[in-house]
Parts: sequence; C-alpha cells; structure tokens
Amino acid sequence: MTSEGHGSPAAPASPPWFMANELLAFLVELAALVMLSWWGFTAGDGTTAHLLLGIGAPAAAAAVWGLFAAPRARFPLPLVGVLLVKAVVLGAGVYAVHAMGHSMAAVLFGIVVAANTAAAETFRHRMPDHGPGRGTGHGPDRGPDHGPDHGPDHGPDHGPDREPDREPDRGRPDRD
Repeated sequence: MTSEGHGSPAAPASPPWFMANELLAFLVELAALVMLSWWGFTAGDGTTAHLLLGIGAPAAAAAVWGLFAAPRARFPLPLVGVLLVKAVVLGAGVYAVHAMGHSMAAVLFGIVVAANTAAAETFRHRMPDHGPGRGTGHGPDRGPDHGPDHGPDHGPDHGPDREPDREPDRGRPDRD
C-alpha cells in the first residue's frame, strides 16, 4: 500500500490509545507553559517584573524544549538527555502551580506529568514505527527504507510486487 500514489509505503495507523497519549503529552506540555506564564505574571514586584517573568519564563522553557526535547530538536539528545530536559521544563510547570499556592493541583499535575511521560516514552520505544530513528527526535529519521536490512535491493519497494519506477508528472514538458 502506498501513500497517495507517491511510491512510498503508507505508515500503519497507530492504535487509538497511543494517539490519545500523544495528545495528552502535547496538552501537558502546553499546560506547563501556561502555568509558567501564569506564575510569571503573578510573581515579582511591579509591571516590568510581571511582564518579563510572564513572557520570559514560558519563552525560555519553549526554547529549551525546542532545542533539545522536541521531536525535531535542533540539537537531538540521547533519551536520558531528553528526559532530563522534560523533567526540568515540566517540573518547572509543576513548581509554578505550587508556588502560586495550589499545592494539591501541583501534586495532581505532577502525577499526570510523570505518568504521561513514562507512558509516552515507553510506547514510543515499543511501537515499531515510533521508536528511535522513526520520527521521535531520538535518532536520525531515516524512514522505512533505511537500516541494516534495507539496502538498495532489500527495502519494501523491491521484489515481485514492486511497482515500476515512474517519473513524476509535472504537468509541463521537460526543457533542455
């Protein structure tokens, strides 16, 4: 089966529980940024401090996340490094809730953060198309045709059921 006729294999659909946990992970990450912003706008004395902390804290957290922990991080880290960055950023969100005087909410948010992060990392590394090197940001994303068993004549596009190579239809004649 190919993806929209482009000659590349279609990715199998992920189980619904996996996608639900990925959605929860994204919402937890957003919640941490919101909590940091909320804390920042209430911490410190004066309007300048409120603005700097309210905008700066979540901006710094998002920058660190994007550089080191995002699926397409600028500087990909090994799993331990990614988990450390996640612990710092998400932990800062939990601490922000506590610092605003909502201790029980901080405990609940911390439990959700820990459980979701543990489940997400476990699922990503056990799912065949979501483990290291499969679009998670924890290794080179080489796609389905690369790896030890997928040399030039061993990939899924080779064999008796392989479609012939076709030039892309550009809708215009080639120019010399």
